[in-house]
Amino acid sequence: MIDLVLLTVLISLSGALSPGPLTVSTAALGARKGYKAGIASALGHMTFEMPFVFLLCILYTNIYSILNNFYINISFTSFLVFFIIFFATSMIRDAIKGNEVKSIIKIQNPFITGLIFTGLNPFFLIWWATVGFPIISLVISYPFPLSFFVMYFSHIWLDYVWLTSVAGATAASLKIFKEKGFKALNITLGLFLYYIATAIILERFFGVRIF
Repeated sequence: MIDLVLLTVLISLSGALSPGPLTVSTAALGARKGYKAGIASALGHMTFEMPFVFLLCILYTNIYSILNNFYINISFTSFLVFFIIFFATSMIRDAIKGNEVKSIIKIQNPFITGLIFTGLNPFFLIWWATVGFPIISLVISYPFPLSFFVMYFSHIWLDYVWLTSVAGATAASLKIFKEKGFKALNITLGLFLYYIATAIILERFFGVRIF
């Protein structure tokens, strides 16, 4: 199964290292919670991803059809954009006021953030059904479910390393720049999240790619 491990790592890099809402939100949370925010965010991500990919291996055709349903796709996109804008607005507002990010749904919890920005992200869901299809095909060709666990743990460690590094790097940089750095970072990340939300809207609803 060495070929499965190598293929998984190579293809997974395109998803794990992409500057999406999960990465940006983890960087923001890392400013207050340190590298542990990255671990918790990756755990939330894995909590949704692992059973989803397992089902995808078993019911590929059915799940791919569901994900490409227009109404379901639009619903997922709308919810994702809402949470991105909500999170970004909270970051910028509270950075300007000098407060920590607060919300009635506790969006500042890294685990919940990882879960939400994974489960509601249609790009992530479809990535596994398209870009990740060679991985799924190879998993099915080997004895299942052993092949699934070999593949998945070859994939998920990248998310843990990446998100933990992002959160840790953010926390380390703020020790140098202190309070003003915290405000500047959160405003910058908030604006970048607005950009991501705009890119998602333009691509999903108008077919225009800016990201």
